[in-house]
Amino acid sequence: MSSTQIKPVVIPPGILSLRGAKLPEKLMLAMYASDPEARRVFRALSMSGAGLRKLKQRLVDKGLLTINGARHEVHLPGFVYIERPAGGHFVPASPTAKNDKIVARRVSKTKQADIHPLVVPAELVGFKYLMASEKVLLAYYAAHPAAQTKAVLNNLRLSRAGLKKLKRGLIDKRVLIQTGNGYTIRLPGLVLVQGSRGGHFIRESEALKNGHKVACPAPKLTPVRDVYKAWQDHIKWLLRQPDPRASDCLSSTKERIKQMEEECPEGPLREAALAAMKGKEDFHFAADFVYDNIPRKHEDKCLAMIGSATLEQLVMFREKVEGMMLSGLPEPKLLGTVTNAISP
Repeated sequence: MSSTQIKPVVIPPGILSLRGAKLPEKLMLAMYASDPEARRVFRALSMSGAGLRKLKQRLVDKGLLTINGARHEVHLPGFVYIERPAGGHFVPASPTAKNDKIVARRVSKTKQADIHPLVVPAELVGFKYLMASEKVLLAYYAAHPAAQTKAVLNNLRLSRAGLKKLKRGLIDKRVLIQTGNGYTIRLPGLVLVQGSRGGHFIRESEALKNGHKVACPAPKLTPVRDVYKAWQDHIKWLLRQPDPRASDCLSSTKERIKQMEEECPEGPLREAALAAMKGKEDFHFAADFVYDNIPRKHEDKCLAMIGSATLEQLVMFREKVEGMMLSGLPEPKLLGTVTNAISP
C-alpha cells in the first residue's frame, strides 16, 4: 500500500453526529465529502460491488447523497458544503436555511461542539481484511486510546450492544489490544505509536530499529486462499515467460510461504496449503540445482527424474545438497548426487 495512492479520511463532526447512519455509511459520506469523485471507496469499505451499491442507495434514499455520473454530493442536515480546490468542508447553515432533503435528526449545537473530526489513518483505510465499521472504531481508539465507553458511544453514535460486538470481534482478531490505560492497535507489519496529536502507524521494522517496544504479536488476518491463489497465479505467469527460471519460481514460493506463515491464521487449511507449497519449493530447489550445476547434455535427463520424483525423494535430495553447502565440501560427482537421490 502506497501513501501516495491511499490517503487518510477525515470524518467531520457533522457526519459523525448523524443519527440513523451506520459507521460504513459515515465513512462513505466522509470520502465523498472530501472528494466527490473518490475512486478508492471500494477498498476502504471492504465490500463487494453489490454491497457498495446497496449502501449508496440507502444514503440516496435518506437524502444524504445524490449521484450524478461519477460525482457524489453529500447533503447533511443543518450544514452547507463549501467546495475548495484542496477539498471541501461543511459549515453550519443559517437558521433560516431550509433543505427539503433533511431526513435525519440534527444533533443539538452543544453536542455538535463536543464532537471533533475523526481521522481514519491511511493504513486503516487501505487495509483489506477489516470491515468499514471496524476501521472507524479502530481510528477512534488510535486517537483516544483511553476513551471511556460513554465517550465512544456518544461520539460514534453506536448502541451499547453494537459497540460490544465490534470490540469483541477486534479483540478476538488481536487487532485491538487492551493495555493498562486503554487500548492499542496492531496491524500486520505495523505498530501504533502514540504522539502528542494521537497515534500513527509505522513499520514494525522501523519501530524495532528506533527502540519502540513491540509487545504484542502481529495478528494473522490474511485468508489462506488469497495467499495461495496469488502464489499459483504468479508461478503460472513465470512459467509462461520465454525463458522461465527455476530460481524465480523458488524465490516466489519461498516468499509466499513466509507470508502465509506470518499473516494467515493457523488451522487445517493453512497446513494443507503450506504442505503443497513446500512440496513445490523442494521441486524448484532441485530444478534450480540442476540448472546451475549439471552439464547441459545431462540436464533434460535430470529434469525428467525430478519431475517424476516423490516428495520424499525431493526432500532427501534437498537435505543432502544443503548439508554439502553448509559443510563447504566440494562435490565432484554432481550428476551422481542427482541420480542417487531421486532415481526411481
